[in-house]
Amino acid sequence: MTGLLVAKNLDRLEIVLERELRGGVEAVWRSWTTADELEAWWGPEGWQTTVRALDVRPGGLWHFGMGPVGSAPEVWLRAIYTEVIQGSLLSYVEGFSDETGADLDPASQRVTVEFIGLDEGRTRLVHRTRFPSAARLEEIAALGMVGGLGKRIRPSRALPEERAMTLTASPTEVRSADGTRIAVYRQGAGPAIILIDPALGAHKSSARLSRVLAPSFDVLSYDRRGRGGSGDAHPDTAEPAHEVEDIDALIDLAGGSAILFGTSSGAALALEAAARLGNRVTGVVAYEAPFICDDSRPPVAADLPARIAASVAAGDRSAAARAFFVEAVGVPRFGVAVMRVLPFWRDAKALTRTLRYDFALLDGLQSGQPLPAERWSGLTAPTVAMAGSKSPAFFHDTAKALAAILPTVEYEALEGGHHGTPEMSPDALARRILERFGARA
Repeated sequence: MTGLLVAKNLDRLEIVLERELRGGVEAVWRSWTTADELEAWWGPEGWQTTVRALDVRPGGLWHFGMGPVGSAPEVWLRAIYTEVIQGSLLSYVEGFSDETGADLDPASQRVTVEFIGLDEGRTRLVHRTRFPSAARLEEIAALGMVGGLGKRIRPSRALPEERAMTLTASPTEVRSADGTRIAVYRQGAGPAIILIDPALGAHKSSARLSRVLAPSFDVLSYDRRGRGGSGDAHPDTAEPAHEVEDIDALIDLAGGSAILFGTSSGAALALEAAARLGNRVTGVVAYEAPFICDDSRPPVAADLPARIAASVAAGDRSAAARAFFVEAVGVPRFGVAVMRVLPFWRDAKALTRTLRYDFALLDGLQSGQPLPAERWSGLTAPTVAMAGSKSPAFFHDTAKALAAILPTVEYEALEGGHHGTPEMSPDALARRILERFGARA
């Protein structure tokens, strides 16, 4: 099997995924057009698929549901075939449905799957998804769903497992001031830069950015406390000071000073740490800190942290994750429905217990009120408050507001960037970090 090739074409409103598989065209075609075969492999690990209808001909219906193994389907979809060429091509219009097969998605996307026979019993699959609008395409891309779509173009039972995206086989460990073990993944050489992940992310979220920064920086990505390989000496509280102490321990490991890069709530933590740690922080890039300082988006409900905590305590982490993505992040409900069938959802649910740290960092900063300059009065490091040019206006308003109230902060719009850029397509971002801070010791 070759690696997954991905291309995004904004002019055609299209995402194209391509992969070569072991197995002849006949076998691969059968895995896409037979109910038993589809149920055996379709969907992410830990989920099962139930096919209610599969009529593979123009005008025919494919209706299926997905849910955790042993449970009833939680998400239903339907597709209407528009073109079928035996052993060669499937085209269909796909969207969300319900258990009855009703069409619940007026913004359906069009999918074409090509089956191309190669030598030595291999098949190349080309999977094209054309979206109804640029906004929906960017929504899918920014949410990190492209990798999930890629799962569809291979029968997982017939192919080896994908390697996990880790930077090293085993992390270095440091101890924070309260004794908490912090797992650190390190690579590269040059000025030290610490990468701080967003809510529900762990160090592998920074894998691509780490790799492109490593030729120019000593890159330290880590699992924030309570995540991945890191412990948490205070599992029932959420003091931002403890997360700042974690970063302080990482700076000791780096030699006494470091640049901080954070994305989303990780940007809030980067600013918090820089304001408290003084000249131990030599630069900051705060990418799309999710503060809400005006009316460019609705404020986050004041009771959301408590409601999410109650869901976690009750063992309903799926409800906690759903509330976070819909109410705090602003993901449309159709997007959350898609996210729930991707492998990432399992990891996100497992980390919902750590959302208390993110909400503690953002306390009072998502109400739609002006930002309090005194919150970061200790910030002396040169800082870039950055937002992607394709991201919602409130990220830019926040970055501009930080630059207006803090003398060491500059606002920058990253051309072509969106909220998922640091994880998905970080090359341009890495170049800007290098240009701004690559020469700093």
